[in-house]
This record gives sequence, structure tokens and C-alpha cells, in this order.
Amino acid sequence: MKLNHKVLTIIAALLLIQSTLLAQPNTSEDAAEGIEKSLLFLEITSSAYENMQPWKKATMSSSYGYACAVGPYEVLTTAWNVTDTAHIKARLHGRNEFVPATVKVVDYEIDLALLELDREEMDAPLTPVTFSNDYAKGASVSSHWLTAGGRHKTGRGYIDRADVYKAPASYTSMLNYIIGNTSNTDSRGRLYCLDEKPVGLACWSDGDSKETGVIPTQIIDRFLADARDGEYKGFGSVGFSITKLIDPAMRNYLDMPDGEDNGVYVNDVYTLGTGSDTLEQGDVILAINGLAMNAYGRYEHPTYGRIQMAQIFAETPVGDNIEFTLWRDGKKITLSAPAEKFTAQDMLVPYYEYGMQPEYFVTAGFVFQKLTRPYMQMWGDDFAGKITPHIYNYYRDTAFSPTEDRQDVIMLSFVLPHQVNLGYHDLRGKIVKSVNGRTIESMQDFVSAFQLNPDAQHDVIEFEQDNPTVVIPRDQAKTADMMIAQRFGVTQQQNVN
Repeated sequence: MKLNHKVLTIIAALLLIQSTLLAQPNTSEDAAEGIEKSLLFLEITSSAYENMQPWKKATMSSSYGYACAVGPYEVLTTAWNVTDTAHIKARLHGRNEFVPATVKVVDYEIDLALLELDREEMDAPLTPVTFSNDYAKGASVSSHWLTAGGRHKTGRGYIDRADVYKAPASYTSMLNYIIGNTSNTDSRGRLYCLDEKPVGLACWSDGDSKETGVIPTQIIDRFLADARDGEYKGFGSVGFSITKLIDPAMRNYLDMPDGEDNGVYVNDVYTLGTGSDTLEQGDVILAINGLAMNAYGRYEHPTYGRIQMAQIFAETPVGDNIEFTLWRDGKKITLSAPAEKFTAQDMLVPYYEYGMQPEYFVTAGFVFQKLTRPYMQMWGDDFAGKITPHIYNYYRDTAFSPTEDRQDVIMLSFVLPHQVNLGYHDLRGKIVKSVNGRTIESMQDFVSAFQLNPDAQHDVIEFEQDNPTVVIPRDQAKTADMMIAQRFGVTQQQNVN
């Protein structure tokens, strides 16, 4: 049976199209092959101190993470990957040996860390990636990472939205691209690409929702530029807290004009951060840098749509002014404040102490420590209902508000039993008010107070909330310290920064 001329023509056309497609290069595969040269696998060894026994280091632990090259010998990863790091080794694509790496700059507030590889161990410089500011809601994206065995792996997803989310390693909030329907939700610094162009680094993931948070190029580029100029300044931090203002009765109480629906209420002003010297409790923020704030503290970003105001502080270099349009005392006013950064160590109750030994002081078996969030986390992340309300209130209400009269909260953590402290063995979790008559402002102040009243026979420690006063006989303390140190393995009597 003969095929007619029309059928033969169609078959010939299809064969021509097939051969043309086979002859064309696979640009997606080429791009993937190119990007794998910029991927690294990190092997991380961490070591932290125990909070209950702050003179003792915990057993070393191992973890892993991912990174990408951003310079000939520099790689970028998340700050969460390098918390409490003791050693880091990096594996490159096409190389079996690991290369030692050190942390060059880390910013826990934006969850980014710049590492430097040992140049002496490198055969050739890295191939750095160039990040792109591309953003398209709903667009497909790919993720890339290097396995422990040196294999290039990929995943997929799509950009669902952009919004401000809490940083995994800190108390701050920052802009994230939210990737939906991710095929693999492990984050740890995986590189995300849009049209094969890098657009961010994964910093958190949620297996239940199949969502991943990605630190976008806008933040990454600012971090890298700042890290390389020789003096890292970081990003501005918010110096106040807000609450939604949707109750018409509250707006009427504040004497706001009829029809004014914008504005978010300032319910607390810290002593640290941007606006701490400018705003007042009870202010209504109508606009920041001319951008109107709705009743929830969100504004319309030209690229990302409606997002939280924290992004404005992230976009403003430290030291540059931020303009607040406020409703205060029945009228509209405009004030300016410089963008300010603070760290966890500036806080009254530090949020973290990565890589640091907790501050403490042991005398006559009484273990005194500086109150920190890591200390409270010994009761779990849901410590709010497990620690005493008095201690929790310091964290909840005043963590961001140290004063000249109080930079640290010192507490009696527990008592190592000995004859010298008989009768006090059950005391724990008590906030120190004074030592030898001096009101305590800081840990340094606490330690130096034991030198007061040199002719006295006792050291006297008073606590808040009418707790029992501790009286320590000075002539017995030194001998007791040696016996207690030997019995309980206290290798160091104090650590005060």
C-alpha cells in the first residue's frame, strides 16, 4: 500500500523538527553544569557551653550545611549553620578532599555568614555566582546543592509571595521569598534560582506546608558589600513594638480624624534600636519615609506588594535617617531618627550567646548567672509556662530596654550543697537586688560588690520579691570554694566579660 503525498510530507516535516530539536543544546543542563562549580557542602563541628554548668563545655556535635561561592576564596551560607562553630570544612564539586574554612563575617540578625577557605589548600580559585534581583510571583524556581558525596542535586518550587519573617537565629524580622510546593524542604543554605539565575539562599523550611523561606538578593548584596568594606555596620533594628489599630473606639480616644484608616499603634518603645529616642508609647505611625502604614503596620512595596514595615529598616543603611509621620497628642507631626543597629549582647536579657561562654560567678557554692534566653531554653522553647513568672517578665517586658541603672539581670541559679551554705540548698531562680548594700547594675558590678566592706565578716546578698537574704561567712568561703570545686568539677570560679 502506498502512502499518499500529503502523509509523506507530514512525516518528513516531523522528522525535520525532531532532528532540529535534538541538535539544539540543552541550556538548562548547561546552566546546571555551570552552577555546580559554585556549590559547596559544609561539614560543621560545633561546641557550646552548658547553661546549667556554665564552666563546662558540652560534647561536640556534627552537622552539615550548604554554601555557594561569592568570591575566589569566599563562600556564603546562613548564620544558623555556623552557630557555636568550632571547625568548618568545605567540599567542592569534583574534589574529594575537604578544605578548611573560617567565619569571616556573621550577622545573626539577617541570618548570613561569609566564610573564607584556606587558600593554601585550594588547587584553583572558586567560580563565584552573581545574584539577580529578579522577582516574579508565581514563577518556577529551582534549588541547587552539593551532597556530602560531592553530587549536584536539584529541587523545584515556585515563588508564592514575598513577606517579612522572623530570622531563624535571632529576634529580628527580614524579607523572605516564600517558595511554595518545594520538592525538598531541607533548607540549610541551598541556592535558589529563577530562570537559572541565583536569587537567594534558603534559610528555613516547613515540611508540613512544603514552604521554604529564601533570603533574597537585595539583602545578600548589601551584606556582601558591607562585609567587604573593612568595617561591617550591619542592618538597622527596630526600636519599638507595634499593635494593630482597628478599633474605631481606640482611634476616637486618640482623637484621630474621621476617615483616617491608616496608622499602627506603638505599644512599647525600647531603649535600643531605631526610633528608641524619638517615638513614644501611644504614638500612631501613619507613614515611614512617606510610605503609608495600614492599621497592621504594613505598606505597599513597589516590587513585593504589601509587607511589614521592618523591610524599610533593612533597606536603610545604618546611620541614614528614617522619617516618621506620627499622630501624637491629637496632631500630625514628622520626626526623623537614624537607623541604628544593636546586638543581642546589648540587650538586658540577651536573645542568644552563640560562640560565647555564659557569664557566671560561684562563691561558697552559690551559682550566680546572667539571665539570658538560652538559659531559659533549658526548659524548652515553650519555657514561658515553665519558669517563674518573675523571671519570664524580665524577658517579655524589658529584654530590649537596658538602662544606665541596669545592664544585666543577675540571678541565683542554684546552690552546690556544702556545710557553708546549709539552709539555702533549695534556693534557685532568684533575682539579685543588692550585694553588701550595693544595688546591682551588671555582672561586673555584682562581682566587684564582694570587695565592699573589707572589715565585715559576712557577704550579704538580697533578692527581689522579699526572698530570703543570703549571708556568707567570709572566713569559710575560700576553703569551701576549693572543696566544692573538687567535688562538683567546677574548673573555673567565674567568667565575667
